[in-house]
Amino acid sequence: MTKTVLDLNGANLAGADFAGADLADAQLAGSDLRGTKFAWADLTGADFAGADLRGANFYCARLPGADLTGADLRGSILVGTDLQGARLPGAHLASVDLRCMRLRDVDLAGADLSGAYLQSADLRGADLRGADLTGAYLTWIDLDGVRRDPSDPAILGWIVVDGLLTSTPQRRDKR
Repeated sequence: MTKTVLDLNGANLAGADFAGADLADAQLAGSDLRGTKFAWADLTGADFAGADLRGANFYCARLPGADLTGADLRGSILVGTDLQGARLPGAHLASVDLRCMRLRDVDLAGADLSGAYLQSADLRGADLRGADLTGAYLTWIDLDGVRRDPSDPAILGWIVVDGLLTSTPQRRDKR
């Protein structure tokens, strides 16, 4: 049986409710998806390149291998979202809460992560080259194998504590 791929490139779907939907491999490039609900949806391999996703709700959605190149995700809810292997170069993630996110092997090259909250995020193997991390909260991050420019000013000043990266010194009680 051949699966039909949903082609909604450039569509205006602002405020739509796709919660729990199977939208694997959907074509949504350049679409207006402001405030759209994708909670618990399967968006594996979906194409959101250049889409306006401001305020979208991706709570516990699956997006492995999705293309979010240049997408605007400011104000989006991404708690519990699986973005493993997703492509987000040039994406706008300023001030987005990415705590405890599974971001393994994610391409974030040139992404705007300024002010993002990345506490305890799994960034193993991620590409952070050219990403803007100005003011990002980076504590207890696993950066094993991360690709980054070591001369990037956002990287300078980071320290490693117990094998994890932190941008803020942690006080450790000796017992």
